[in-house]
Amino acid sequence: MTNTRGEVHRWWLVPLGVAAGCLGASAPPDHFYRLATGAPEHRLAEPLFHGTLAVERFRAGGLLGERALLFTTQEAPLEVHRHGYHYWTESPTILLHEQLVTFLRHANVADAVVSGQGRAVPDWVVSGHIDRLERVLAKGASRVLIELRLELARGPRETRPLHAGVYRVERTVENDDVPSAVDALNQAVGEIYGRFLADITARGACAAGAQDESASGSKTTRWASS
Repeated sequence: MTNTRGEVHRWWLVPLGVAAGCLGASAPPDHFYRLATGAPEHRLAEPLFHGTLAVERFRAGGLLGERALLFTTQEAPLEVHRHGYHYWTESPTILLHEQLVTFLRHANVADAVVSGQGRAVPDWVVSGHIDRLERVLAKGASRVLIELRLELARGPRETRPLHAGVYRVERTVENDDVPSAVDALNQAVGEIYGRFLADITARGACAAGAQDESASGSKTTRWASS
């Protein structure tokens, strides 16, 4: 005769054992990463732009504004994935904005470089948009890809930018791990900011009134907003 009561008891032990196993397994730890581009290679002897230059917070759509690191694969480049347990310390829109403020300050590009517009109306405004910021996983060497749109305008109400550029950098990553990819992304951002600085420096030097002779006959590269 079958002990149905005992069978019932044994069936209850199965889910309890599974639950105990799940409770015993620990999830991988979370990892958090900063963006650090470093200082520009060259510092201007004199500020290029007269007045205050404000760097606005970057813009980004969808997943690009979130803290999770993103990746695609070579086999399915249109499908974007979040990295589990790997995050930026802040949204990339904040990190890229803060790094550009610091970068332009170190370059001595303007009399004052500030974060955001604040209460005072700035003489110059730099804005940015994130189009790509990701790892690209491949069977061979993986790489990182970043694409930014950067603009410089004469004051916040100017609709036509003095400079607008799309900056895209891809870098191969030798070690196929997330920290190595973050290092490569930092280097790529620094390269983009260096190119942007060179572009706006050239734009300022070529603008009307950029080279004014002083009383001693020397020339400057200061660019006035009016």
